[in-house]
Amino acid sequence: TAGLDRASEVSAEIAKGTLEARIPEEGPREIRNLGAAFNEMVNKLESHHNHLEQLVAQRTQHLENATAEQSRLAAQLQAAHDSAKEGLWLLHRGGATLSINHAFRQLFELEESADTAAIFAQLLTKFEKSADVQDWLKRAFEAPESCGEVKWSLRRDQGAGTIASYAAPVRDAEGQTFAVLFAFSDLTD
Repeated sequence: TAGLDRASEVSAEIAKGTLEARIPEEGPREIRNLGAAFNEMVNKLESHHNHLEQLVAQRTQHLENATAEQSRLAAQLQAAHDSAKEGLWLLHRGGATLSINHAFRQLFELEESADTAAIFAQLLTKFEKSADVQDWLKRAFEAPESCGEVKWSLRRDQGAGTIASYAAPVRDAEGQTFAVLFAFSDLTD
């Protein structure tokens, strides 16, 4: 019974995660056979456990690399957005402003505000034909692919001007439009 007691103790150790534990393969033939079979099972379990740990480590490294690459690309995209000469307004399909670059604020002489309603209201005051602009913005928001480039006359503190505008869909990985990018270029001489 000492062999069975030891087998029971080793089983409890393994259940707690001590995969190095083994049953001594000694004593009567039945206990030796039990020990050999049990130890073979534990060897396979340990091998599978080690293999899974390697897979987790590889996948973790892959995820860390992908995250670092995503961060690098996001920084590049943010730098391009911030330095663009065109005024850019990124509007989520739910209506929230995702971003506005400095050129957009300068072009339309806007106050510092990320509130979409305030931006929209301030923006419309800058156009001579604000009703037409409002209609175009709504149509472009609903179907950005269908709205080509449009030219508008501006009223600004620094004087009248002309801008060109267009809208483009922003799609996720599945190809679904989740936002609309409005771009405005100053054509004033």
